[in-house]
Amino acid sequence: MRQLLQARNALQSAHDQLEQQVDERTAELLSANDELKRQIAQRELAEDELMQAGKMAVLGQMSAGISHEINQPLTALRALSRNALRLLEGGRQQAVADNLRSIDEMAERMGRIVNQLKSFARKDSLHAQPVSLERAARNVLLMLEHRLHHEPVTVDLDMTGDLQLRADATRLEQVLLNLCGNALDALAGRPEARMTVLGRPLGPLGERVLVQVIDNGPGVDEAAMARLFEPFHTTKPAGEGLGLGLVISSKIVGEMGGSLRAHRGAAGGMVFEFDLPATEDSHV
Repeated sequence: MRQLLQARNALQSAHDQLEQQVDERTAELLSANDELKRQIAQRELAEDELMQAGKMAVLGQMSAGISHEINQPLTALRALSRNALRLLEGGRQQAVADNLRSIDEMAERMGRIVNQLKSFARKDSLHAQPVSLERAARNVLLMLEHRLHHEPVTVDLDMTGDLQLRADATRLEQVLLNLCGNALDALAGRPEARMTVLGRPLGPLGERVLVQVIDNGPGVDEAAMARLFEPFHTTKPAGEGLGLGLVISSKIVGEMGGSLRAHRGAAGGMVFEFDLPATEDSHV
């Protein structure tokens, strides 16, 4: 009986020690888990702020050209308004109507530019919805119009029908704006410069959509290719790039269910591509 009692006491003591160790380990794991959650939350916040900073940097680079782009129709609006008054005094009704139509077109164009910039600059959470790839590409070209006026680059939109993606419209445009802006940078001063934004259905049922931005620029070497998606790595001259655009774009594409890739084009230059889920309406 004495031996049984001693064995029972020893077993109880071991059980109590084990419970204490489990409690201590559980407390340590809970503390570590809380710290990990805090670090993840901080990282997500930092990444969101980084994306917003990238958008603001792009807008800053575009501001001078956009100011010029808006000042041109403003000057024309003043001239057309004065002419309309003189024509009205002379009784030339048809000429007045033509002037008013031109004024309306210019005002609408300015409104599109301003609204697109406001939408692009807004800090929103990811909101997936059906997005027309062609419309997103045209919105981006509208924001780059000030550059395309002064750079002899041929731009092609090569879309297979009205492709509808499941994506966040603003963030999709941010990715396309970055890729197209990089392509224009690479094409600066190149003869017969050409940029193509291509869209194709993927899969047997067209359940995904392939998006490519293709240029016939000089491309990049092997060393630069291996570091394209590293933070703060840039092939642009000092002061002309932060080295964050492709990193941010890659993260955005990943959040929307795809992956951003790069390779050399068949005829030289670069191809940046990604594929995203298509909406049901886009399935073939």
